[in-house]
Amino acid sequence: MKYIFITICLVVLFITPSFAEKGLSLDTAPKNVQDLYALAGTYGHASPIALNLYKKLAEENYTLAQYKLAELYFTGYSSHFSSPRSGRVLADFKKAKHWYKKAAENGHGESQLRLAFLYAENHFEGLEIDYNLAEKWFKKAAEQNAGDARFRLGNFYQHYLKPPQYDKAFHWLEIAAKDGHSVAQYDLANFYLQGKGSTKIDKNKWFYWINKAAKQDNLHALIALSKAYGNGENNIEKNTQKSIALAIRVANKNFSRIWYIRIADAFFEGEGNLPKSYARAKPWYEKAAVKRSEHAKERLEIINNSTPK
Repeated sequence: MKYIFITICLVVLFITPSFAEKGLSLDTAPKNVQDLYALAGTYGHASPIALNLYKKLAEENYTLAQYKLAELYFTGYSSHFSSPRSGRVLADFKKAKHWYKKAAENGHGESQLRLAFLYAENHFEGLEIDYNLAEKWFKKAAEQNAGDARFRLGNFYQHYLKPPQYDKAFHWLEIAAKDGHSVAQYDLANFYLQGKGSTKIDKNKWFYWINKAAKQDNLHALIALSKAYGNGENNIEKNTQKSIALAIRVANKNFSRIWYIRIADAFFEGEGNLPKSYARAKPWYEKAAVKRSEHAKERLEIINNSTPK
C-alpha cells in the first residue's frame, strides 16, 4: 500500500498543472485532475491517501478540494495507510480553518458556513472567537443560501450577540421559516408570542408558525402546541383530544416518563373532552413504570384490579 501511495503522489506532482486563477472549478478542470479528485474519494474520508490527494489539489486552488481537505482536518483522519480505523489523528482546527477560509474566499458556501462557526464557537481548541468575522461569513453563506445558513445567521443575532439584535434575527429567521426550516419556524413563533425587538405580539401568527413547525415534527413546537391545547392558552380553546394527540407524538420522540404519565393520566381520568379509557391508559403507564415511576405502578395496580373499561 505504501508503494501505491508514493506512486499516486508522483503522478499528482508531475501531471497536475499549476494555476494562479482564483477558485478553480473541478467541473472545468483537466481530466487528470478530475480523475485524481475521484480517486481521493474512493479511499474514504478518513484515509491519509485521500488527505494527500486533496491537499495537492487544494494547493492548486481547486475550491472543492480545499473544502474536502478542511473537512478532514475538522473531523480528524487516520494516519495508518492500511487501516483507516487505526492511528486516528485528532482534529486540527487551525488547519481546518486555513482551508475553509481558502474555499470560503473562493465563494464556497458550505465553507463560509463552517468558517463562521469556527469564529463563533468557543470549543474549537486553538481558535479564538471573533464575532465580527463570524457575522461576516454567516452573512455571506446566508446570502447564497448555503446549508441552513439563513437560520444560523438569525440564531447568531439572537443568541450569540450581547445584547441580542432581535430585528436582524427576525429578518433571517423569517426567510428561513418561509423556506421551511422547522427550528426557524419555532423561533419565529416565539418572536410573535413574546414580542421580541420591534416585533409586536400576535398570537394568531404564533399559532400559524408553531403549527407549521409541529407539522414537521419539531419537538419543541409539538410540546408548546400540546401544552397550549391542554391549558387553553395563547388564544387557543382548550382541547384535550388535540393536546394528547400531540403529546403522543412528543412521547414517541423523546421517550420521556413525564409525557408517558401525561398521556396515561389523561386517559385514566377522562380529562376534558377525552373519553376515559383504562385500556388506552395502561400501555403508557407500563412505559412509565419501566422508567421507575411509582405513580404509574400505583395506577397499573388500580387498572389491573378493576373491571376492564
